[in-house]
Amino acid sequence: MQFRIGLLFLVLTSCRTIPKNDSEPKAEFGPNGTPINWGSLQPMAQSPLAAESKLANAAAKRLNDAAVLKDLILGLPADMKIIDGIVSVPVKLLSHDQDGRNHPFGDGQKNGSVGWLGWSDQNIEPPVTMTLAEAKTGSLDHRFLIIEPHLKMIESNLGSTGNTISGELSDEQGATFKFELVRDISRNVFRAIVVLGSSLDGLAAKESYPSKFFQGPAWLSPLGDKWAWPRVKVRFFTEAKPDMKEFWTVLFRFPAQSVQEAQATLPTSAAVFSNSGRPILQPPFSTPSGLTASSSLKSWFDTLPAGNKLADFFPASAGSGVHNQFADESGSVKKTASGGIDTYIMKEKVGKNQILYTCFDARNRQLESQWGVPSGAGWHSIGHDLSGQSQDNWTFAESIVNSFEKSGIFAGWGVRKPYPFSGNVPYGADDVVTFRVLRPDEVFSTAKHHFHWYAVDSSQKICTVIVKHLGCALKSDRELKCLNQ
Repeated sequence: MQFRIGLLFLVLTSCRTIPKNDSEPKAEFGPNGTPINWGSLQPMAQSPLAAESKLANAAAKRLNDAAVLKDLILGLPADMKIIDGIVSVPVKLLSHDQDGRNHPFGDGQKNGSVGWLGWSDQNIEPPVTMTLAEAKTGSLDHRFLIIEPHLKMIESNLGSTGNTISGELSDEQGATFKFELVRDISRNVFRAIVVLGSSLDGLAAKESYPSKFFQGPAWLSPLGDKWAWPRVKVRFFTEAKPDMKEFWTVLFRFPAQSVQEAQATLPTSAAVFSNSGRPILQPPFSTPSGLTASSSLKSWFDTLPAGNKLADFFPASAGSGVHNQFADESGSVKKTASGGIDTYIMKEKVGKNQILYTCFDARNRQLESQWGVPSGAGWHSIGHDLSGQSQDNWTFAESIVNSFEKSGIFAGWGVRKPYPFSGNVPYGADDVVTFRVLRPDEVFSTAKHHFHWYAVDSSQKICTVIVKHLGCALKSDRELKCLNQ
């Protein structure tokens, strides 16, 4: 299954325009057949892009490029299929926990934001992005690590205006791997591609995508599976500044798994509703009705007996949002996302799980332009202590389940200081966020003190199942059992 970001749609086999079907989300395409990027905003004079939009736009562009690597790189096997992609971006995750406006739901979730200290607001992309594209030819796996520092970052930090710079990857044991990056003026980046698991023979970049290729060392390969990577950092330098010590963290991880895998990790007592025996990760109706997910969900709720509603319904209200504002330490409040949410909260808690069915408002381009932020849910962290309240009410972790839609959801996951490297990190960016398309029938879990985010780029409401793990620190974000189970 190929991935490409573009309005909640991910299976694309060409750049042909797909006919629209109003019964489910479909991609929207530009005149040349290219999908429109997730959360893409044009810089507006009256509203500069917020860091959240810079981050979302850059991640979407990188994933879209990775999805069409066969069009950008010469010499790849004719039957090669891109099957997955993750974008990694070093940032500073901001979370001023002391301000009550940052925890609007009173359940241990705290609104946050992102940024880069000293990175000019005039720059419309992050200082560095890294992309991991996974491909298959027959039974063979191929991985392409694409490293792209921004031109302005290199010019500011290294004073380089040439067409090449040097890079070095290193791990905790001191193993190093040197490579060279070349300038791509059209995209405002330098670029190198490190190839893992396949040969460099015959590979060359097209003129529109200038790149140098390098055979990656064995120690850079995943540790057993694609969810586990070695601790790695990258630095950039030139002949004039060979000892540049500042580095960036390399992290490729996204805590997602199939619904079936996630369901299997739940204890029996927390896996199904007692009144119906229905798995908690599935929608409340058994067969598709041909309607949109939001219409089907409303129909299900409306047909429940008036005196026996299984859920409480909270409709989106004008101007409302989901974790969509952040109050910094100065007390200033800024918007981080736009769009409201319809919420159905199931009255029955299953074990320590509270189940919500949520439908995010369609993309609102007017508010995007007005506020300079994406449509969807703003960055927020999970599992903060609630002073004076029982732990039974704390949301220790949260799982987002894409079991309503037949298309992808663009999501982000963030972790503070993931690696204990010593040394300087430019722009205070010692935290990392990663982006991936959450496939249909996949679960994305965020454990205690980690961050998540998701965008809506659709002309209609988009629905998910959300599982709030209450009073339950998970064994891991890929095992939905509590620590004491």
